[in-house]
Amino acid sequence: MSDYLFYDLSGGINTIDSKTALGINPKPFYWADSQNIDIYKKGGIARMNGNSLFASVPSSVISMGQYFSGEQNILVLNTDNGSFYCYDPSLGIFVLKKSGLTSSAKATYVSYNNGVVVSNGIDDPFFFEKGAENEVVQCNASRYGVNIRGTAMAVYKGRLFVSSGSSLYYSALGRYDDWETAQDSGFISNFHNDSSSITCLKNYKGYLAVYKKNSVYLLSGSDYTDFAITPFADKGSMSQNGAITVENRQYLFDGGLFSLEQAGELNQIYLSSEYSKLIHNQFETVDLTRSSEALILPLASKNQIWLFLPFKSNNYLNCIWIYDYINKAWFKRVLPQNITTACVFGENICSADSSGNIYLENSSTTFNGSPIEFYWESPFLSFNEPNKLKTIDEFYFTLDSIYDNNFLFQLKRNYVSNEIDEIDTVTLVDSDTLLWNQNDWPGDSDTLNWAISIDSDFKSAIAGSNKSVQIRIYGNQAVQSIALLGFEFRDVLLDE
Repeated sequence: MSDYLFYDLSGGINTIDSKTALGINPKPFYWADSQNIDIYKKGGIARMNGNSLFASVPSSVISMGQYFSGEQNILVLNTDNGSFYCYDPSLGIFVLKKSGLTSSAKATYVSYNNGVVVSNGIDDPFFFEKGAENEVVQCNASRYGVNIRGTAMAVYKGRLFVSSGSSLYYSALGRYDDWETAQDSGFISNFHNDSSSITCLKNYKGYLAVYKKNSVYLLSGSDYTDFAITPFADKGSMSQNGAITVENRQYLFDGGLFSLEQAGELNQIYLSSEYSKLIHNQFETVDLTRSSEALILPLASKNQIWLFLPFKSNNYLNCIWIYDYINKAWFKRVLPQNITTACVFGENICSADSSGNIYLENSSTTFNGSPIEFYWESPFLSFNEPNKLKTIDEFYFTLDSIYDNNFLFQLKRNYVSNEIDEIDTVTLVDSDTLLWNQNDWPGDSDTLNWAISIDSDFKSAIAGSNKSVQIRIYGNQAVQSIALLGFEFRDVLLDE
């Protein structure tokens, strides 16, 4: 007989290995699938937090971002009816600041000179500074009669850079409204002799990373006298929000997640291998015609990168793939709302939907009042003998009693995914709750000082002989949750 203990469940989802290979020797312990499940305390798993309503505007939110004014983070957004709003924390509402923009034109936002430049690729970009005498000022982005219109935008070496098709324009030093001053402002036509459109501009390690859909270049220098362009890699970015810098790496999505990073004695920049190999097939249905919707956002407090991607089967961005860069693990978050856009706000992530609602993510035990539907599936565990029958004498969950553990437990057998045995409902309330045990009452009925302790282990049984078993944990009620530290199979015996 043998015992099998699994107390490091931090592998995340793996969709490329076969059912048999995934469960033969699960180190790391990969998951067959999950929804709304996080890695908990490095080795365990737990139901994710939900979201809560932050504020609302009268129309569908199509783009959203933050900018920095001194020590303050300021949230701004655009709606599908051509309106631009800024959040006022003293009033707790979004205040209309500009209207008359092109309907349904998504904008991007770049902090500059204590304000933000807003560009939707169709209208003239404008500069907004909350509380200024003139809060909204047009950028007058044109050069000798040629309008500069684009959503790829960045501030680099004190200048505002904006793409317009395949060309890259830059403003005069320290100005957002001067695009014509000779020997100060300028442009690079058909950037690096490539007529494809620029999709993203991001600062990285003293360079300006210039992304196209299938390439990235590094621009160095501070003005036209010493600008230099280095072709760097054959990977690009789907959108202006498809690349972010986290802990010295600039992550980008180009059919998979990659990064630019520095290494070696000379701190040379190189392109990483793909981080998303284990789930690469999940990105095969990304809708490339909606590439401008793609977002990559960091949630630094949880060491995570959230990928909001437009899938062909979904008109919204409510299926979010999450990369845990400490555990190198993938899992997914599915929201019930019709999410249209999202952004980082302070230390958290805000999302917005087609009804004009803005949500604070990772902030509630529900999705704005709706239960969090969650599930987690282990691989088919074969205990190193995939083709032999074996019996399991005892099975134990180890649960963190700090949490209210209340979930359903199912079992699948012998690599068959569509045959499910209902096993049990697991309930373990939090450790601060006292459960009165009337059967063991020690004294008379007037004595009210006796309670049973709460055990964090839950024992179940697995009947019969099986080649493999798969655990499925799930719940879809507001009272249901889980914080699983690990589990054990005791006295596993091969059948003769």
